[in-house]
Amino acid sequence: MPPTGTRRRIGRIALGIALLGALRLLLPLRLADPETNEVVAACLFWTGLASASLASACLLTRTWLRVIFAVPFGVLAGLLPLLVLVSMVAGGPFASYELLDSATFSHSVVKAYRTNGGATEPFGICVVQEMTVLPGVVLARDLEEREPASDATVRPTGPSSVVVTIHGEEQQYSIRPFVYF
Repeated sequence: MPPTGTRRRIGRIALGIALLGALRLLLPLRLADPETNEVVAACLFWTGLASASLASACLLTRTWLRVIFAVPFGVLAGLLPLLVLVSMVAGGPFASYELLDSATFSHSVVKAYRTNGGATEPFGICVVQEMTVLPGVVLARDLEEREPASDATVRPTGPSSVVVTIHGEEQQYSIRPFVYF
């Protein structure tokens, strides 16, 4: 049975939402608060799954194709909140971020965070270069992530370089004016 006008319109809107959500997850734009950014990313992932399921159910013409594509996306969209709930009981799905050190440049900031993923994860270090695009939104590039680690320092060594020290090991990074170029 071919899709009707209303069903096709709903399917196109759902497909657009799924594609926009996927695009946002692939872009290096983040919220300035890392914990809020993880919650928003999880919500966008769920929205993408639910929208892909709805788009598959509304746009595909053959019943067997609708079942093959819509059911797995729908099941994953239904299970994701349950998995997050179970994970919260076990210690939390989202890592907490503690700012350890930062170095400010004329164009961006390099920050070292200690991450705590809960009872089953060791402490880790995440070093990020961030450039503010809009208030509360940053363009971010991960410079280094290391587990297990619990202490880090960031020291500028010039107008476009920084030395990151994690547990006594130093690593120098070139800092780009616009983060990626």
